[in-house]
Amino acid sequence: MIIKKSFKITTVSSFNYLTKNFLVYVIFDLFNHQNKWIYGLILTYIYLQSYLLHCKFTLNKKIGTSSFFLFSRINIILFLLDYFIFELISQYFSYFVFSTLMISFLVHFVRVLLFSKEME
Repeated sequence: MIIKKSFKITTVSSFNYLTKNFLVYVIFDLFNHQNKWIYGLILTYIYLQSYLLHCKFTLNKKIGTSSFFLFSRINIILFLLDYFIFELISQYFSYFVFSTLMISFLVHFVRVLLFSKEME
């Protein structure tokens, strides 16, 4: 049962992960844009995309306030953690996408644990 839940969570999270890393690569590495506030905007976009996809495919909940609060409870700390770790480790790597790769693996592992508890 946990394998099936993990597969669903991983599928949705992988799409979000690829989208986030693609945007980071294009904006920060390819175009060499250095405004780190843009990373916050990318995370906001990914947050909304993630909510819609997780409601439909993992949580099997209708889009609404109760599902949004459930999703927010699970993810808001992970997104803040993601942002602050990015700020810390991006100082040590010349390519920002490497920072997001490492962060994403850690955050995904915690996300699978939290989401699997809430799935039907």
